[in-house]
Amino acid sequence: CGWRLDVADELSDGFLTELSAAARAEREDALIIGEVWEDASNKVSYGKRRSYFNGKELDSVMNYPFAENLVSFGITGKAEGFNEKIAEICENYPKPALDCLMNHIGTHDTERAVTVLGGEPSYGRGRSWQAAQQMNDKQRAVGLRRLQLASLLQFALPGVPCIYYGDEAGMEGYGDPFCRRPFPWGREERELQLHFKRLGQLRKKYEALRLGDIKFQYALNNQLSFTRTYGDQTIRIYVNRGSDDWEIPVGRILLARNMLTVADDQLVMGHNGFCIVEAV
Repeated sequence: CGWRLDVADELSDGFLTELSAAARAEREDALIIGEVWEDASNKVSYGKRRSYFNGKELDSVMNYPFAENLVSFGITGKAEGFNEKIAEICENYPKPALDCLMNHIGTHDTERAVTVLGGEPSYGRGRSWQAAQQMNDKQRAVGLRRLQLASLLQFALPGVPCIYYGDEAGMEGYGDPFCRRPFPWGREERELQLHFKRLGQLRKKYEALRLGDIKFQYALNNQLSFTRTYGDQTIRIYVNRGSDDWEIPVGRILLARNMLTVADDQLVMGHNGFCIVEAV
């Protein structure tokens, strides 16, 4: 049980301290998440450096820097900058706050994930243009493929994955109110739903994906890899947005797309492939 506070940076430190105390008086393990669009560890508002993570205000925040970089990587495939931005978040946030970051790809305040990943950029166009737009088959296929990749990282990186209703069903739409349309009952993207379901199962099963330390192994030429380690459990994640095939260390495959070779002594991933591997 807990609270997600809208525009937390508009609330004073004193108010947040009192709210936190009241919440924990009601329930000791109450969780308080604040909406902060920037890096909350060094946020300045109204000329004052905020102290969200002093143990008296917020437990964690919505991870908008994460979402921004996740979408950028999904579109461009540039691994070098992505790993640096995620590492910066991991270094700046205290681990208790890092582990319960609200990691989202889209929200009620942003364009739908599949639209921003595969559709025509809105470039600030008005509501009439946004209302009339619908992704064509090619755009939608690209958006869905990229959303699978982005959601894999969403579930594998530190923090708590938060799914905006309908993203798992492939809902499209530009800004408010078009990102808030009703759920498409009976028209869901079944393959995408199963993908999200499998990610949830893996995260529930493997503590390394929930609590493990992160270490980036490789981020070059549109190829990204990192590990999550907790105790004697190590999970390796690989994403290949490059044009070349990529041979990766063998292990037990937990989830994969576009694997060209799967053998006891060799794993080869093709373009736009990804893989979650348990080290053995």
